[in-house]
Amino acid sequence: TINPATGLCYGVSAGTAIISYSLGSGCLSTYAVTVNSSPLPVTGTTHVCTGGTVTLSDPAFGGIWSSSSPAVAIIGSATGIVIGGTPGTTTIYYVVSGCPAVATFTVNPAPAPVTGTNHICITSAGSLTDATTGGVWSSSSPMVASIGSVTGIVTGVAASTAIIIYTLPTGCFTTFPVTVNPNPATVTGASTLCPGATTTLTCGTSGGSWSTGSSIVAVKAADNRLGDLLAATLEQRDGLHDAVGDGVARSDATEDIDEHALHIRVAEHN
Repeated sequence: TINPATGLCYGVSAGTAIISYSLGSGCLSTYAVTVNSSPLPVTGTTHVCTGGTVTLSDPAFGGIWSSSSPAVAIIGSATGIVIGGTPGTTTIYYVVSGCPAVATFTVNPAPAPVTGTNHICITSAGSLTDATTGGVWSSSSPMVASIGSVTGIVTGVAASTAIIIYTLPTGCFTTFPVTVNPNPATVTGASTLCPGATTTLTCGTSGGSWSTGSSIVAVKAADNRLGDLLAATLEQRDGLHDAVGDGVARSDATEDIDEHALHIRVAEHN
C-alpha cells in the first residue's frame, strides 16, 4: 500500500506491485516495487554463558548474521555461531534481501573458579567453595568422589579422578578435577611394648614415611622409667635395713640419709 499524499509505501506481502503517480491532467508515471519475503523467525538457544558458544539458524537461505553489540556477543556472518562475551543483552539480526529477522540474545556470567583441595584420600573429605553463590554441586563420577549438592563437601570413594561441577541456575557452570588417592595397606607389628624396648612396624605399601602423632607415649615411657628408678632405690634401702638386723631400731638419722639418697637419685634422673 501507499499513502497518496506522502508516497510512503508499506510492504504487505511478498510480490511486485506497480505504483502510479498521476497529475490532475491525467498524465502519470509508474514504478514497480517488489516486496521480498521476510526471513522466518530465528531458531536456536538465545542465551549462552560467557565464553560459551551456540549456533543459531534460519530456514531462509542466503542471509547474513550480525550482532548489535559485538562486545556482548559476536556471531559468524555466514555460520550463525554465537560466542558469548561480556554479560548482557544484544540483538541478533539475520538479513535476507534487505529484510531482517530479529532475536534478542542474552549472555550470562560464568561462576567464579572453584577453590579448595584437589586431592583427597579414600573415605576422607575436603571442602570446595565458589565465590558465586546460588549454585549446585555435582560429580561426574560419584563412585570415585561424591559431593554434597549444597555443602560442597567432597568425599573420596575410590582411587581415580572425578570432575566436580558447580552449576548456576542459568546453566552456566565451572569444573574442578579432584583426584582420590588410595590409602596405604594396614600397618602390621606389635601394638604394645615395654619402656626401653623396640619393635618394628611394617606396611605393605612402600614409599611412605613413619611418624608419631603424639608425645604422650614418650611421656608415659619416662614416667615408667622414673617409677623403676624409685622402686630400685627403695629396694636398696630396705636391703640395708635388713642387713642391720630385725632387732636393731632404725634411727631418724638413717631414715634421713635414705630419703636424701632417694632424692639425689631422682634429681640425677631428672
